[in-house]
Amino acid sequence: MNRLLILFGLSLLCSGCGTTGDRKDDAKAEAPDSAMEKAVKAPLVDLNLLRKKIPDVLRAAKRSPYLVPQIATCDALGLEISQLDVALGADLDQRMTGGGDDSLMAKGTEEAGDAAADALKDLTTGWIPYRGWVRRLTGAERYSREVSKHIAAGLTRRAYLKGLGAAQGCVPPAAPAAPRRLYATWRLVRTVKAPWADPEMAMDRVLLGQSVVLEEDDLTGPHPLICEDAEVEVLSSPPEGLFEGGLPAPAEVAASNLGFTQFPVETLRVACANASFDMHRVDGDTLLFALDNQIWTLASTVGTHATLSNPQAPEAIVQQLLEVHFASDMHFTKTGIENKRIHLSPALTEAMDHYFANMILEGEVPPINGDPFSDSQDYPARFSVDAATLAGDKATVPVRFADAWRQYRVIYHLGITPGGWRITDLGFRDGSKLRDLLTSGEP
Repeated sequence: MNRLLILFGLSLLCSGCGTTGDRKDDAKAEAPDSAMEKAVKAPLVDLNLLRKKIPDVLRAAKRSPYLVPQIATCDALGLEISQLDVALGADLDQRMTGGGDDSLMAKGTEEAGDAAADALKDLTTGWIPYRGWVRRLTGAERYSREVSKHIAAGLTRRAYLKGLGAAQGCVPPAAPAAPRRLYATWRLVRTVKAPWADPEMAMDRVLLGQSVVLEEDDLTGPHPLICEDAEVEVLSSPPEGLFEGGLPAPAEVAASNLGFTQFPVETLRVACANASFDMHRVDGDTLLFALDNQIWTLASTVGTHATLSNPQAPEAIVQQLLEVHFASDMHFTKTGIENKRIHLSPALTEAMDHYFANMILEGEVPPINGDPFSDSQDYPARFSVDAATLAGDKATVPVRFADAWRQYRVIYHLGITPGGWRITDLGFRDGSKLRDLLTSGEP
């Protein structure tokens, strides 16, 4: 009994030592504990005098890890997963990016620091007699087990929600992040005028549809994207550092308008003898870079690879249509579909012609109010064509559309025609179909 009383007194002394001196400001008080600080606090944790509140999102996960959300949209799933990320840390599909030092010296320093912290922790807890009994008597061990159960439930919940998001065709964070492609074949799929460019500047689209191959020491593509003896460095860029600091203020808003969703941004700096290219990652299979006052999009997806290897495949047909679509007027008009007819089935183009010939009266809201090819009135920043599902002479190709504020999927339906695979219909988020909308305005 005397030993426990002495132990408790010493613990109070330790806690008093940790709080002497002037009060620090709130920002410093809430700073994450260093390894050394955690080691010094180890006796207090063992005696159950320091406890961190279990986040509400983990408590909810423990109650019902497999509860289907009442609102299971991509945005709602992404919000809950982001909350779990805050509580649990980065998931396995998220790779830390940015200018960390991977040298042996840095790793050795980190290992040495961890070893010193472990030694200090052993020293500060080693003096506690009957340490295991103290943890049981004070409830520290029980609390530790409770925390572990909440963490396990949170990990399970996050994986389950990402599975739901993947089934809907959501993009991260509402679905597992695509593997971050680096050394791969990329395709130039889109270009827009840079925010700093002259609004009257003429656009040059000659590079669209061409391929760029990035290897460890080589960049091969159309001029000027040619670089032998290249050196690739992975950096971390704040919004103000993107495109060599060219974004107008506020830089984060300008970056979001281009489709960036998280900051800082992973930057691939490809250094050559005569040039240097900064390619900024938007997601696992999308990079942006600036060239001649234009922002170019590089993609490495199922659709881009199909276009290179088998241009007549269903995924390639959808990829080619969307590249043309994003490079031209995206309004749904009779003239707007002229350059897309080659990718559409005769029956679908006939239905579109009939729709425009029987357009409802001026002043009324048309059945198709927006862009059906992206199921949107405010055009998204990027698209990703996924693998087709084949069933005889029919195929479905899911396409993910995204920007900084939303993520969703459109299903492209294709059939075999005398000219090969062609798009026959589109399936939208609300369950409707394009062919139905084309005839819904008829008397």
